[in-house]
Amino acid sequence: MTTLLDAFADAVDRFGSRPAIIEKSGRDISFEDLDVLAKSLAAGFAARGIGPGDRVLMAMPVGIELYASLAAVWRVGAIVVFPEPAMCRN
Repeated sequence: MTTLLDAFADAVDRFGSRPAIIEKSGRDISFEDLDVLAKSLAAGFAARGIGPGDRVLMAMPVGIELYASLAAVWRVGAIVVFPEPAMCRN
């Protein structure tokens, strides 16, 4: 069974320096650089004791950092939890 991380690793191998994400502002990041960022974040999460089965609340704007953080959380085996938008209503 192929996981999202397996598919991403394949994309890094196939597309390397090509843009993986292009933000509305024009800022972009290559597959290789996104992989490096995700691995660095994963190492930081693991150093803080985040591991398999842990739940991590992810509350950030859609962009490069979000996707790198998602890959990092999955890399350490943790589960991403998104806040419920309705909880912010008065």
